[in-house]
Amino acid sequence: MVELTGSNAKVTIYDGSVPGLYVSWGVLADSNGIWLASGNGLYIYRTGTEHLEQASAVTGPLAGACV
Repeated sequence: MVELTGSNAKVTIYDGSVPGLYVSWGVLADSNGIWLASGNGLYIYRTGTEHLEQASAVTGPLAGACV
């Protein structure tokens, strides 16, 4: 997956480093980062980091932005 950060600028947010990751419940962006709801947990990509971080092992759809 690639995050577009501007004209002709991109950042890879998923490089295949999480085995078996499949985004089944959606993707959402808020002020905390980019959230990915997968079949094996909830993950977040924060700007400036090099990889996804697992935020929860619980699966399910994203309900909305965190405030």
